[in-house]
Amino acid sequence: MSDIKKIKELALYAAKKQVPTEFANKTVEDVNDVLRAELNELCGTYQLYRTNKNVLFEIMEETMNEVVPKEVISVIGQFADIRNYDHGTKPQFKIKKGKLRARKFATRATASGVYEAFRLDTDIIDVNTFVIGDAAYIDFERFLSGDEDWADYMEALMDGIITAIWKEVYGAMLAGARNVIIPANKTTGNAYNQTALQGIVRKVAAYGSPVIVATQEFADGMGPDAIVAGSANYQGIYAPDDIDAIHRYGHVLTFRGGYPVIVLPVSFEDETNTTEIFGGNFCFVLPSNGEKVVKVLMEGGMIVDDWKNRDRSMEIQAYTKIGTAVVTGNNWGFYEIS
Repeated sequence: MSDIKKIKELALYAAKKQVPTEFANKTVEDVNDVLRAELNELCGTYQLYRTNKNVLFEIMEETMNEVVPKEVISVIGQFADIRNYDHGTKPQFKIKKGKLRARKFATRATASGVYEAFRLDTDIIDVNTFVIGDAAYIDFERFLSGDEDWADYMEALMDGIITAIWKEVYGAMLAGARNVIIPANKTTGNAYNQTALQGIVRKVAAYGSPVIVATQEFADGMGPDAIVAGSANYQGIYAPDDIDAIHRYGHVLTFRGGYPVIVLPVSFEDETNTTEIFGGNFCFVLPSNGEKVVKVLMEGGMIVDDWKNRDRSMEIQAYTKIGTAVVTGNNWGFYEIS
């Protein structure tokens, strides 16, 4: 019987595309080769797969439980409060009292995909959870022969789960911004205006250090900070760091005052590349400390199972329970280019 602990360690390194310290002068491909040999011993035939597939799923679940929450936190942890709950636990968030006390609403997702907004009468939010999932087509023989990598399967599954979490956060934020947020914290226009964004940032700064979460289209239009605006008679002066960031990354990394600009990932609903998941021309301005606006919970960890199609091809499916809620007071803003 294979060393399951060793396989779990190798699977985690392969999923992260990293090399363990004991693999001196080795590559990620070498890690996949060793992992493939171990999995071949564990599930190298369909008979062995039927016998040991639950062990394989346990390896995948532990890998995803380790990687997915950290990946989510690395991106939205600056403005979101993210927690993990045991299966069956009633997920709740306690809202801090203070400047939000006078006017508090929450927008949360429902299992049907509808976002409901309601006034908070208490300092406790109950968050509904529902299942999200993804699947990866597995050609087991191609994996065992070395034509496909474990990291590719895991990356496909984890990207799907992470994108689904992003979509729920994005949907709740957009619903709260358009339907609940106070007029003084919202701006619309037909072109990007740095002064308008600065006005929203100044309001949010009263509640916590602002972070700007923008769609790719909005970020592309921000341009470098004009320290001295140009005119017909002389050229303007712009922040050198912004010019360098646009050259390197395609958009600025910070806004005036050093506030971070986080760009929502470019992703599409299907393979036609016609409908962006995070489309639109707008940004959210959120406090990154104090009371965080976005609440995300993950309940019960990942569940992995297989599904055999009619043509005998196989899919590995992964799913988990998540819930999102957005607390709306006077502490965040929204800027949309019409």
